[in-house]
Amino acid sequence: MLREFLGQAVPVSMTGAMFTLFTLADVVVPARLQGAGFSAEVATAWYGRLTGGAMPLINLPSLFSASLQLALVPAVAACLAAGDAPGVRGHAGTGLRLTVAFTAAAAVGLAVLAEPLCLTLYGDPLVAVALRPLAAAVVFLGLQQATAGILQGLGEVTLPLWHLGAAALLKLVLTWYLAGYSWGVVGAAWATVAGFGLAGLLGLAAVVHRLGSVASLADLVLRPAAGLAVMGLCLPALYRWGVEVGGSPWGGTLLAVVGGAFLYLAALLVVGGFRQTDLEMLPGRAGFLKRWLKGSGFLRP
Repeated sequence: MLREFLGQAVPVSMTGAMFTLFTLADVVVPARLQGAGFSAEVATAWYGRLTGGAMPLINLPSLFSASLQLALVPAVAACLAAGDAPGVRGHAGTGLRLTVAFTAAAAVGLAVLAEPLCLTLYGDPLVAVALRPLAAAVVFLGLQQATAGILQGLGEVTLPLWHLGAAALLKLVLTWYLAGYSWGVVGAAWATVAGFGLAGLLGLAAVVHRLGSVASLADLVLRPAAGLAVMGLCLPALYRWGVEVGGSPWGGTLLAVVGGAFLYLAALLVVGGFRQTDLEMLPGRAGFLKRWLKGSGFLRP
């Protein structure tokens, strides 16, 4: 009993530690920037913009995917224990669809509104230089978390650890190489994207290997893309209108974030991007969203 518990708990705990190690790879950035010709003061300033400005914004959307990960583990494990293969595939598909839908929206919003957000929150629009490329990492980080939850529910608790280990090594190598040349802090940002991309895609490949295809291309890509197109096209106009009405970047940023989220969800509903079963997987704190989706009349069976 104790051996079985440790066999499950230790790899999960080590996965969290590996995630910390992944983020620590950025400590080489200041030295590499100085090696590329930046002064110590300038290199430190760019390092601060990357790790203290852009990364916290990237981590915010992961709160949603982390909640989904926690919900996926017991849901998948319960179906597996009951011998309910369709239930396992159903929970896995729902988790992946919701993760991609919400993280893709966050990524596009962060990329399009990078400068206004950084100006509003930090008073430093240069943080956007690191935030724009980093925005893509939101999707891959969410994918890593969702697939880790599915794999852990299937009893494959060590795989997410190895995936993150490979990702941390890739990030360290790329950060060392790219940040030391003309790419600078942008290179370090892309190294983070590549690292999370490797972890997320390895996790997805492992899920597909064990369960087969659990979600269609339309559900994972085409329907979210329709909503993203509507949101992405409207965000700049919403920001400008908010600045004109509110008289400050705060007003523009707030209107663009709230209005963009509403337009995205509405467009996703219209094209059939949500199903009835999705309500069960949404975190309990998303009560308002659940009620709104349920009352929309556009949920698919």
